Amino acid sequence: MKDWLTIGQFSKKVMLSAKALRLYEKEGLIRPKHRGENNYRYYSYEQIEIVDRVKKFKLMGFSLSEIKSLLEVDADLDKSRLIEFLKMRRDQLEKQKTMLTESIEAIESILAS
Repeated sequence: MKDWLTIGQFSKKVMLSAKALRLYEKEGLIRPKHRGENNYRYYSYEQIEIVDRVKKFKLMGFSLSEIKSLLEVDADLDKSRLIEFLKMRRDQLEKQKTMLTESIEAIESILAS
């Protein structure tokens, strides 16, 4: 078990709280590699990459359920589906950007009058 990390050690490596890791486990995004007799969670160094992907997808604005689907697509190496997800998210962000720009312009118009 010397190659395994406790949830505290793992959380420091991936810069997420243990609470976030437990939530991600509940949502099916990442599972501990092993549960000890003491019911402690143990993670492997290889799982750091998975958490890094989760963090990147979260930064892009995907929900946890969307991230779960993205990880499944990524694990299956289905690049076309992954590209489809990313394009859809980009389009959503573009719409939000347009709406925000319009809102800012409306506020600036009111402030200028």
